[in-house]
Amino acid sequence: SGCPTGGVVDDTFDVLLLDAKFLPNSAGQIGPFGDFTRTDGTYGMLLIDTVERSNFAFTEGNYFEVDMNFVAPESIGASSYTLEYSSENDTFQVYTTDGSTPLVTPSNSTDNFSISPGGSYYYRLAITGGSFDGWHSNIVYAPYTAIETFWSGESLDQSSTNSDPMVMLPFVGNTRVASMTASNLSDYSEVSFTPTFQWYRLNPATYQQTEITGATGSSYATTAADCGYYLVVRGTGDESTVGGFQQILDSYGIKIENRSFAIDVSLSGFYLVLEHAVAGISKDDFVLYQDDWATQIPITSLTEVASHPGIYRINATIPEAQGEVFLECASDFWGITDYVFEDHPWVENLTVDL
Repeated sequence: SGCPTGGVVDDTFDVLLLDAKFLPNSAGQIGPFGDFTRTDGTYGMLLIDTVERSNFAFTEGNYFEVDMNFVAPESIGASSYTLEYSSENDTFQVYTTDGSTPLVTPSNSTDNFSISPGGSYYYRLAITGGSFDGWHSNIVYAPYTAIETFWSGESLDQSSTNSDPMVMLPFVGNTRVASMTASNLSDYSEVSFTPTFQWYRLNPATYQQTEITGATGSSYATTAADCGYYLVVRGTGDESTVGGFQQILDSYGIKIENRSFAIDVSLSGFYLVLEHAVAGISKDDFVLYQDDWATQIPITSLTEVASHPGIYRINATIPEAQGEVFLECASDFWGITDYVFEDHPWVENLTVDL
């Protein structure tokens, strides 16, 4: 029965945990987890999409092209960005489109540039306006290519069936499968070749890309070391049949799966049982919703049951007439799942029946 004060005693837990799918902390503790922080003066947001060549629209011939994307100025409270470049990654100067006109975002919703430089350069964005006025983005590098090809296709398959046994997004063990194609500029025929693949961890705060050792195939199975990061996969040409490179950003994130269920549920809260106890856990790691999956219910406290690692008391004032409420984990490093049906895999978030 419900316990409004949360005063369940140890022998009662033994009863409440009968026939449970797992016991609390049966998979061991996880955490504590670090935070991703920005370096003062640098806002991570800039990524190269493609380095390739492109045909002129109305005349013969082709030109070198670099496509890049970034977070729109309006999303960080800025008014505009100005593109800057450097040949040696030291002294940067303003990139101009015609020798004199600086390349500036035409609106505060612009989130990409496509440029035609004359060589290999490093790039960054100078931020104007808002709290980050005077800051710069991270620095990226685009090597020049003279090979007359372009990247004509890409895909990133994140299906749970890529893994055996199946692992759903965003959890550790899910396998991503990348595919990329390139074509000739002369007749748009696809080139028969296999890119050189490299997978990277992308720090979401700095946008620093770190190579994942040994991750050089078209598929990659995520690991616990990836938690909190984004993934980037780069396909590079051989500079003989295909030039430049193409990158795909997978911003879905990677989390450790933490199976969960609720016991002793009442309108004053419930006990959350986790397969992994979490070091440093707090109420800020969760969002509780009414049964409309939109209206939030404030969580007033979260307390670990000292005698039962992996069990936590969540106190909240749940409105009457709620048939169920939903608990979401807000951590970038781990997430909760709920066993829904006998023939269905564990799914993200927890349904708490009242």
